[in-house]
Formats: sequence, structure tokens, C-alpha cells
Amino acid sequence: EIGVRLVGSEMCIRDRLYRLCDEDTVPAFEKLIYRSDTSVLAAKGLGVIKHNDAQRALLRHLPKVGGTTRNAIIEALGNRKDDTAIGPISKYVRSSTSATSEATLIALGKIGGPEAAQILGISRLSVRKSLQGVATDAYIQCGWTAIEREDHPTALDIFDMLFIDVEPIEIRAQALRGLIRTEQTNGMSYIVDALEGDIDELKTVAVEEAAIIPGTDATKALVKMYSDLSGPLQALIVEVLGIRADDAGLDTVIQATRSRDPQVRLNGLKALACLLYTSPSPRDGLLS
Repeated sequence: EIGVRLVGSEMCIRDRLYRLCDEDTVPAFEKLIYRSDTSVLAAKGLGVIKHNDAQRALLRHLPKVGGTTRNAIIEALGNRKDDTAIGPISKYVRSSTSATSEATLIALGKIGGPEAAQILGISRLSVRKSLQGVATDAYIQCGWTAIEREDHPTALDIFDMLFIDVEPIEIRAQALRGLIRTEQTNGMSYIVDALEGDIDELKTVAVEEAAIIPGTDATKALVKMYSDLSGPLQALIVEVLGIRADDAGLDTVIQATRSRDPQVRLNGLKALACLLYTSPSPRDGLLS
């Protein structure tokens, strides 16, 4: 118990110290890099200092250390998301030490950008088999990083590559989510294709993403596709319209409540309840 308390206290003190760090503390952290008992904490400390001096210090010491210290520096560089680190750390993708390769792949995914995406795309095929899953996860993360930065071309390149038929279905599902998030309302074509297909995992993603794409234009796109779909898919569309609770879907929801298909009708009633509950506009005589 005493040991657990000490570890917890150390973490608390460390976190508080990190909050006090600025560029003036960089030299002190650099000295701690070469002490075995403080090297990892020093690397993490430099990782949270929001100043270029800290970035330069990490890059300067990277080739001079090894083992867990090197891995901690690579992790810190990844967390900083500064693309000046891509070139220096990329040489460790094929390190003889699996832990270093793994840390590098993860860091590249966090840093993102076209250069990191290219390295990770190649690494998925070239790293040792035990690390291929890590490389793929990092490649996916690189796509999400691109979306966060509104770098849509890079995001589309990544998720397009991961959406091809030869990829495992769980990878394709993540790629579909990424494509829809990147394209937003223009991603409705992906949603329609998924709903018209026969892969349940992709249908689930399509419904989830259709429910959260912002804007009335997305609702109108769902309404437009409703009449062209079969009963089960109409039921899914109506379910999504209920989740969106957008007045632009009201007429379609009412139409669904009168469907001959029992599941469409049931989903229509549920969706109508959502619309009635969330909308501030009057609904007198709505179903008359």
C-alpha cells in the first residue's frame, strides 16, 4: 500500500511540476535526460513545454540516447505533433527493438501530415508482422489527425486506401467513418452505398454517421434517398431522422408512420415522438 501511495504521489507531483514548466526550465530537463532514474520523466516534461526550445532539445538528444529514454523522447515528440520531428524519428521505424519501432509508428500517427502518411502507408507492408497492426492503427490515427487539421486531401488518401475490399472489415468500417467525416454532407454517397450493401458492420457505421452529420442539408439528403430504398433500409433512414430531430425530415417521418411495412411504421412513430419532443414549433393537427 505504501508503494502504491508513493507512486501516486510521484505522479501528482510530476503533473504539478509540468504545469509550471516553460522555456526557462528546458536546460534543467536536458540535464535530467542522462540520469537513468529521471530520463523518462525529463522527456515527458520537455514534451509538454509549449516552446520551440523544448522541441529542439528533444531532437538534439534523440540520437544520443537509447532504450527507454529514446522511446520516451519519441513519444514526447509524437505528443507535441510538430512535423519537424518526422524525418529524425522515421529512421527508427525499422529499429531492431520492437518497442522503439512501435513508439515511432504511434508518434508518426499523432504528428500526421502527408509525409507521415506516406511513411506509415509503406510501413504497414514493410514492418515485421508483429507490428503490422500497430502500423495500421497509426495510419488510421494519421487520418484522424488530418481531419482535425482540416487537411482533407491527406485524410481522403488514407481512408480511401483503407476502404478497399481486401482490407479486414473492421478496418473498412473505420475507413468508412473517416471518409464520411471528411466529406461531411458530401459523404452521403458513402452512406447510401453502405446501406444498399450487405455488410452489417458498414451499415451500422453509415447509420451512426448519418445521425451526426451536421446541417439541414444532410437531413434533406436522407429524405431524398428514402423513397428509393427498400423497406429495411427505409426503416434505418427513419430511425436516423428521429435521432437527428430536424424539422426537414418531418414529412418523411409522417409518411413512414403510414407505411405498410411494420418496421418502417414503428420506426416512424418513434421518430415522430422524437421530433414532437425536441421541436419548439407548434404541432397542432399534425397527424390529421
